[in-house]
Amino acid sequence: MKFELAPQDETESFQYELEEILDVIGHPEALIADLSSISDFFWNERDALNECMTRISGAFAIDVTDPRERLVDLAKRVRKARKGW
Repeated sequence: MKFELAPQDETESFQYELEEILDVIGHPEALIADLSSISDFFWNERDALNECMTRISGAFAIDVTDPRERLVDLAKRVRKARKGW
């Protein structure tokens, strides 16, 4: 059986923000790809997923309402919020 890692082009561009998000999620060691989302970590735990989205919202002062939003897109919003755009 052959495994192939999904693209990580965007994850490299937002490495710092993604590391922070993974810390808040509670999975700092996770290997993620461009298509990874919060729901990948809590696919069968709705309460934990909701609590995680609340933690991310509070930690970065951004609204997190879609558990399927890509982590890369969250990282982009974190960077944008910090720069005041």
